[in-house]
Amino acid sequence: MAATSGYSEMVGMLVGHGIDPSSKSDDGKSILMYAAKNGDTATIATLIEQGADVSARDRFGLTALMFAAREGNVDAVRLLLDKGAKLDDQDKTKWTALSWAVKKSQTDASKVLIERGADVNHADSEGTPMLQYAVSDGNVELVKLLLASGADVKKRDQYGLTALVYALKGKKPEIVQIIKDAGGSY
Repeated sequence: MAATSGYSEMVGMLVGHGIDPSSKSDDGKSILMYAAKNGDTATIATLIEQGADVSARDRFGLTALMFAAREGNVDAVRLLLDKGAKLDDQDKTKWTALSWAVKKSQTDASKVLIERGADVNHADSEGTPMLQYAVSDGNVELVKLLLASGADVKKRDQYGLTALVYALKGKKPEIVQIIKDAGGSY
């Protein structure tokens, strides 16, 4: 409760009195994951200083970094990466922290992850590339970011559909033009 509420001093006190900094709730979420989800960098720092496992996973395979990225908590993303969180960790659906950031249209978190070396051409367990998620969402800035960072504009999803097809189906003329200008095709 202290971690979900942003009471970093209380978290430090509880850990100092024997609470395991890597303990988990019934659904497998660690205290660190709750702090990351809320973007509470003070609690994240306290937990890591006290030995919390930055690589711990919940029952779906999500890590604290994935929670921070999914919620767009840029400072938490940076801190977790600085403290050893891995960019290439995948959950049970093969989503990475960048996959979560793109899927949830978290442009700033995506920028940080890409700057740190995240794979912009990663596809999920169904074969859908991240560029297609950004196109579907209509996030022009994120589409441009992914393309500028080396996303393969011709990569196809599990059904053989390209980013251009996604843009056309979604009736997103600005993105259609961006994809065409980047060399995208049907």
